[in-house]
Amino acid sequence: MSPLLSTHGLTLERGGRVLFQALDLRIEAGQCWGLLGRNGAGKTSLLLTLSGLLPAGAGEIRLAGRPLATMDARARARRLGMLLAEQPAEFPLPLREAVIAGRHPHLPPWRAPGPDDRRRALAAIERVALGGREGHNVQTLSSGERQRAALATLLVQDPPLLLLDEPTSHQDPREQERVLGLIRGLTRRGRGALMSLHDPNQALRCCTHLLLLDGGRTRAGAVGDLGSAAHLSELYALKLHPVGGGPPPLLIPEDGPCP
Repeated sequence: MSPLLSTHGLTLERGGRVLFQALDLRIEAGQCWGLLGRNGAGKTSLLLTLSGLLPAGAGEIRLAGRPLATMDARARARRLGMLLAEQPAEFPLPLREAVIAGRHPHLPPWRAPGPDDRRRALAAIERVALGGREGHNVQTLSSGERQRAALATLLVQDPPLLLLDEPTSHQDPREQERVLGLIRGLTRRGRGALMSLHDPNQALRCCTHLLLLDGGRTRAGAVGDLGSAAHLSELYALKLHPVGGGPPPLLIPEDGPCP
């Protein structure tokens, strides 16, 4: 069976700087990948490239064995969903109408959403802890609520593969745990996910695999292979020290950066 997503020789250069090169990646159903790297390493650019929103300099991307470049927008949206770190300005729509837009890739042209689509939208709103706000104008929601509304739209879209750029952004600690638990639950039930995170401890707790971006160099593998304090200290140029019994242990900075 083909992986949900695979790349071969994927390369991207922006502003005269190589963000990643010759990247070979394979994301299978049931895997939850954490994308880690310092600010400016290219995490968002990689996710945009994998989604087809940003052209690569070289290499190939395949979705379920099909070249991404040969798929139209509707076909891509049925296989892959993207969550941006910052949500664009919304039209003044009720939340339920904004969320139900995620069903459009599955509907025939000019067909309005039906009762089942509306049921899915209301269920997704409940899952992201926005129940009771279905009729609220999305422009009146907080930044964190809008981010969770976008996640609900992605749930309604129901793609096998999720690309998520900082899905915990704007969330308080309780909602961060809710969002991460929701994503991990989806992958345990057969979805695949690649999500950028700023906190490596979240990745160690929630992910099965890691993709590390470091000055154009990429490393991909299981959390058990790449999630050590030594690997992540090198990645962030910051000495990280494991504490607690784990697993996984909590990584905290020691005094001062790596020499």
